[in-house]
Amino acid sequence: MSIIKSNRIAAIDQLRGLVMIIMALDHTRDLFHEPALTEDPLNLATTTPALFFTRWITHLCAPTFVFLAGVSIYLQQIKQPDTTLLRNRLLLRGTWLVLLELTLVNFGIWFNIHFNILIFQVIGTIGIGFIAMGLLIRIPAKNLLIAGVSILLLQGFYPIPVLTAQVFLPLGPDHNLLVAYPILSWLGIILIGFGFGPYFSKADRTSSWFGWMGLSLLATGVLLRILNGYGDPGKWKIEVQPFYSFLSFINLQKYPPSLLFTLFFLGIALLLYAFLKSNRLPASVNNVLEVYGSVPLFYYVLHWYLIHAAMVFIFLVKGYSFAQLNFGAFGFGRPSTTPNGFSLGVVYLVWICAVILLYPACVRYRRYKLENPQSFLARYL
Repeated sequence: MSIIKSNRIAAIDQLRGLVMIIMALDHTRDLFHEPALTEDPLNLATTTPALFFTRWITHLCAPTFVFLAGVSIYLQQIKQPDTTLLRNRLLLRGTWLVLLELTLVNFGIWFNIHFNILIFQVIGTIGIGFIAMGLLIRIPAKNLLIAGVSILLLQGFYPIPVLTAQVFLPLGPDHNLLVAYPILSWLGIILIGFGFGPYFSKADRTSSWFGWMGLSLLATGVLLRILNGYGDPGKWKIEVQPFYSFLSFINLQKYPPSLLFTLFFLGIALLLYAFLKSNRLPASVNNVLEVYGSVPLFYYVLHWYLIHAAMVFIFLVKGYSFAQLNFGAFGFGRPSTTPNGFSLGVVYLVWICAVILLYPACVRYRRYKLENPQSFLARYL
């Protein structure tokens, strides 16, 4: 296995690569798991521990990915002292991400050529974040950190559709837009990531420092959760089975990300970063994680098309015809007749196979980016 060197911070790419791998599990579950279209995997009345944690662990992905987007903007600012050039680059990249979300990514999710449903998710919200950061780039990092924390502290008091609350918007008689990732809520996490940027750029910040910071965030989140008041709209409660009480305790709101959700999962992310920064994993494992983490957008787009095409192919092999596949709103191309789909074991098998199959393409694209840093593809995919 050849190791390609670059001037990127290895542990950041490794952490991003780890969450990208985990992310594919959730999308595979959405497309393949039999009750995915009818049951909430976090509903304690109907879920199982295995299904609950299959969904819960993937909550780590979006806040980590968005947080690291903010960190990366700060690191770009260090490398590019020309603020005007950096602002224009952020505005262009942000616009590109929003366009990509509403076209190529949405088609990969739905396989619906009519685009009856548009969903605004993580790529789009990062795009808006890049645009916002382009306009705010002259503001000191510590001030933006305070602004990001303030957004998360106050958003629960004044939920505003599109900005701090999910909203379903009709775009005509046959088209709708679902804003699944409220813009201001996730911008807060990008601002926090930018505010943390100076700590990632300083050589004197050891893995222990990040570990203690992660533990501090988790401890604060646990304390607030024990009080069962401020920080998350969903209250935890004592269940008949003690283990389910624990599941209730850690079941936090993602849409939009509550304060406790953010504390829990950014705390876990910083603990993982501390572990990766300490170089405790074998070099071969680190390199694999770096590959996925250095081409996140390429991987993100490609994984939707791979697992979605695999799902359609498998249902056709099972004997369904194209006429029986529902590519309408929230159908994903699953058969119209229910029940259909596969067990959780099959979901994990498909997920592992998809991640492995994507690896060679990611290696080649990473090499292309390193060899052609000024090309459009290298800079915007």
